[in-house]
Amino acid sequence: MPVTVKSIAAQFGLGEYWHANEKIVYVGKAKSLRRRLYQYYGTPLGSSRPHAGGYWIQTLKDLNKLNVCWFEHKQAVQLERDILNYFSQTVACDRNPCLPYANLQIDPQHRKIYNVRRPIIP
Repeated sequence: MPVTVKSIAAQFGLGEYWHANEKIVYVGKAKSLRRRLYQYYGTPLGSSRPHAGGYWIQTLKDLNKLNVCWFEHKQAVQLERDILNYFSQTVACDRNPCLPYANLQIDPQHRKIYNVRRPIIP
């Protein structure tokens, strides 16, 4: 059986991190939206480079149907943390922290625990 994004997502249980009826896949900050999207699509499954949240997004079935919403904010670092904290406190899930699917942490002390650690699909 060939190794695919779907088979790897199933093998590592990435679907367990999806919140039913959730509309938010990722919350983040970037200096360049174009560069960030390029990083997402260029990250091999399991890799932390060029962007660790990228391979989580690549496992989505309807990737070509996602909408990207963005706005500029002078205090983006604090705003990102505030939004992720709000999400974690208001969305019901069994994990702590409870994060949008492709977010891996609120800060270094509040990280998603998962077991994909190295590039799997080149």
